[in-house]
Amino acid sequence: MTYAELLTRLSGYGLPVGGADVPGATPQHLPSGPCDDILATLVAWCRIETMETVLSRSAVIDALGPLRLRYMTDPDAPITTFQLLTRFIEATDAAFDDAVLDRHHPLSS
Repeated sequence: MTYAELLTRLSGYGLPVGGADVPGATPQHLPSGPCDDILATLVAWCRIETMETVLSRSAVIDALGPLRLRYMTDPDAPITTFQLLTRFIEATDAAFDDAVLDRHHPLSS
């Protein structure tokens, strides 16, 4: 799945990931939002250079592990930030599941 497709699917699950559909959007320049720290970590860890960079489920989840650990161990981290990251991880897993289902069982017209 490409980075743009992941963002589109995450947005469809109600996550405020901003703009894969914004003209001129790049991984490094998306509209600002609550997921900025998560997306910046993902872009850096997975070396995402374009919106068409292909990502694997394991790479995305692995990239978010250190951030999750940081939020879990920092007593000053807001609980809402940890909850957002948890939602992001769950939605990412669902996005990859849905992509596989779409490939193997496309909706008939």
